[in-house]
Amino acid sequence: MSSTTEAPTSDASYAKTLKALHKPGDPTIFASIYDLASFITILSLNKSASKPVNAIEKASCAIAETLGTRDEDRTYEQIMTVIESMLRVVRGARLPLSFDIQDGH
Repeated sequence: MSSTTEAPTSDASYAKTLKALHKPGDPTIFASIYDLASFITILSLNKSASKPVNAIEKASCAIAETLGTRDEDRTYEQIMTVIESMLRVVRGARLPLSFDIQDGH
């Protein structure tokens, strides 16, 4: 996280942090995770002084892969179970989480 952005502490502050990362001409690169192992690997980049990982993203295809299904075949309940489990881990690192969900579930 940049030195000008405070670590979020509530749902609203996570949203504000995510919005603050969107600056014209200075794109935010979202690290996309599939599971806990990929999250830990990506988060290890923040061990340096620069802390390049500012936010995490979980794509619907990653959710489907985690469940062993096709993107269009998983249920709302399956999606939310995966998101809730990853949210706890990502929040532990005090990073905002964005997710893309197939068909707007």
